[in-house]
Amino acid sequence: MDRPDIRMPEAIEKAMLGLRSYMFENVYTNPIAKGQEKKAQNMLEVLYHHFMKNFHELPEEYVRLVTERGEMMESVVCDYIAGMTDHFAVALFQKIVVPKSWGI
Repeated sequence: MDRPDIRMPEAIEKAMLGLRSYMFENVYTNPIAKGQEKKAQNMLEVLYHHFMKNFHELPEEYVRLVTERGEMMESVVCDYIAGMTDHFAVALFQKIVVPKSWGI
């Protein structure tokens, strides 16, 4: 406060750099995660196109952003998908894409 630049305490900086290192080792460059990257990209594209064609399936608060506030549908759909957890996105993708058993 009342200083000419923005700084963080040394302990916070150390923790942030440790987290950054962990993320690069275990998430960003992890071969297992990288091997799933194309699948994840395809899943997001399917979800995006699905909700652009079936906009009424979005939660009501997202629909209102377009119908009442004039937000661009593309942005609203992207915001909805961006807010999903990985687990929720995968479950929703399966619900939309994977056929249900016909009990045969």
